[in-house]
Amino acid sequence: MIFTTPPQRNRSGSWRISLAAETPYGRVRGTIYFTNLIFLPVKAIMRKQSRVTIILALKCKDSIVVASDSRTTYERIHRDDTRKVQPVTFADELGILLATAGSDDTGAIITNQLQRLAIGEKLTGDEKPERVFQQSVLEYRKRLVEAEYGSMEGLQKARLSDDRLDCDLLIAYYFNERQRLYSVNVGFGLVTPRAQNYLPLGIGSEVASYLMQDLGDVSGMSTNEAIFTSIFVVDEVKKSVNGCGGNTQIGVIGPTNKPEILTHETISEMEKETEYLREKQRRALSEASSNIAQAALQYQSLQPHSSDWHLQPED
Repeated sequence: MIFTTPPQRNRSGSWRISLAAETPYGRVRGTIYFTNLIFLPVKAIMRKQSRVTIILALKCKDSIVVASDSRTTYERIHRDDTRKVQPVTFADELGILLATAGSDDTGAIITNQLQRLAIGEKLTGDEKPERVFQQSVLEYRKRLVEAEYGSMEGLQKARLSDDRLDCDLLIAYYFNERQRLYSVNVGFGLVTPRAQNYLPLGIGSEVASYLMQDLGDVSGMSTNEAIFTSIFVVDEVKKSVNGCGGNTQIGVIGPTNKPEILTHETISEMEKETEYLREKQRRALSEASSNIAQAALQYQSLQPHSSDWHLQPED
């Protein structure tokens, strides 16, 4: 068992940590609630974990910034050159930003389908990108049904066992000066609007959410501030979460819907300037991790579901 986040306080005054574990059923994660660092087996929520990756979208003052790592892992073999953030161009030469997390093969297929559909459409109307996005996902799911599962019910039953369905996608764009974020999990298939000012996806999402809590109001940030923030958060996730890695990728889109992908050289230079953010978070993470480790040593095992669940601090 490993910890994936430092403790976070709920409105009720209790605390929670998110955990990840390797089991005979694949990687799962759970949430443990406790009070005053004394663990209480009140609730454990278990679900299949998304394959290693991190995506972070920030709605700042004058743009939307989308960042990711570049690592994908398959059967313990990883590559660090996967393109996860990219533009999608419509017929009128306007575009949106697309990011993928999870199954690289699924993400690539849906990306190609989205590109194919977008080139025949103009970016007009608030619903156009969402509709094309949804159609791309549904086409992929329909292909799996016809080739293997025979019905949508069969596909849904395979949601936790078929790695091809373990994929999250996100699109970002503007309509009438208003920022738009939509995400979809291929296993569920329904595109969902996201109103929050920041949205993390992937296995590193808990760590990213924790870090974002102390970094101020995203909506008031300039584009440069949001880029620095996203670089800092993604880099910290890569350090903290096994399997996230490679170079950081950044895409930016403004009200004109002309997406821009930052070069590796530009991002590398900006990474050098984020040390002040790292120092601020380093103290908070160190204190929280120390408290968790001390509590975990006092309670070597916790069994909310079965004797196979053991709680131990990560080295």
